[in-house]
Parts: sequence; C-alpha cells; structure tokens
Amino acid sequence: MPDSPKWRYQRDQTLSAVMRLEKEKGYPPTLVEIGEELGVGESTIRQRLLRARLDGYVVWERYKSRTIRVTSSYKLYRAKRDAEGKA
Repeated sequence: MPDSPKWRYQRDQTLSAVMRLEKEKGYPPTLVEIGEELGVGESTIRQRLLRARLDGYVVWERYKSRTIRVTSSYKLYRAKRDAEGKA
C-alpha cells in the first residue's frame, strides 16, 4: 500500500493516542477508548491498526482485550522524524 500523507497522519494520530492512553492509565487501551479519544468509531480504529500492523508498527494478541502495543520500530521512526523537525 502506498504511504500517503493522509495515511501517515491518521496512523500517527492513532498510534500517538495508543501510547498516550497507555502512559496515562498504565495499561493498553481498548479500541473503544482509542476511538473515543480521537472522536472516530471502533471500526475506523480497527482498520487503522490493522494497516499499522501490516507496516510493523503495532502488535496485539488476537481475541484478547488490552493487548495493543506500539512497536519499538514505530517509536524509533517517530523519534527520527521528530529530530529532523518533520513531526
């Protein structure tokens, strides 16, 4: 899949919400919690996370709640972008 600016924005917005909610609560958020945080539906969050998983930026255990984790490869990617001033 092409990595369009719109997709990068949506991915960054979603994964940032996952990291922020996990930091605030001390455990991974649910799809519903992420959707509420971003003002979008659960199915939208699911689609974004599935694509981010294909990109290698997020993992979770199938059929289990609160297992969504942002990978270190995404965190390194964001750190590099932030250091370059492109965030």
